[in-house]
Amino acid sequence: MRWTKDEDQILQEKFQTAQKDELMLLLPNRSWDSILNRGNRTFKLSRSNFKHGFAAGNTFRKDKTPWNKGIPFFALRGEKNPKYKGYSYITKRGYRYIKVSEDTDTWTSYRPEHIAVLENFLGRKIIRTKNGKGEGVHHIDGNKLNNEIDNLLLYSNEKEHRLIHNQLESLTFKLVQKGIIKFDKITKKYYYNEK
Repeated sequence: MRWTKDEDQILQEKFQTAQKDELMLLLPNRSWDSILNRGNRTFKLSRSNFKHGFAAGNTFRKDKTPWNKGIPFFALRGEKNPKYKGYSYITKRGYRYIKVSEDTDTWTSYRPEHIAVLENFLGRKIIRTKNGKGEGVHHIDGNKLNNEIDNLLLYSNEKEHRLIHNQLESLTFKLVQKGIIKFDKITKKYYYNEK
């Protein structure tokens, strides 16, 4: 169904300022998607100002001063930043990264803790190429945050690392066969049998 001139006029006047419910009442023969498409594509109107300017909690209150007013951005680095948590962080993959260089504030001064600990113990850098081949570090107990030197093993290549993990898998299956580890078919998860 084609848009009428009256509908287009209502849309142009109210699209950026009216609530969704009000627009739906003013244009009863139109779906919300068609209203958004017509406003955005045909008339190049945007509701982003509406969302940010009038949404609850997003309006700026004149009686409140922002906590960072008058503080330059560079002054909020490191310990001066209220969200600062120290010289380490944990990645999405579960590894702890630590700051190894105090003279710079860049992300390149952070390294995986397990690699830094092992390199410090060995007295040399781990030999690894840019594509990830070469030496690496294996966590013996599987806990990526346990970076004690007794829990770290230097492997010479990825093949050796896979063999270590394969040994662990075969031992796990032996524990399943002995009933020490059980499998729940409903949750599809292995669990330790405490009995």
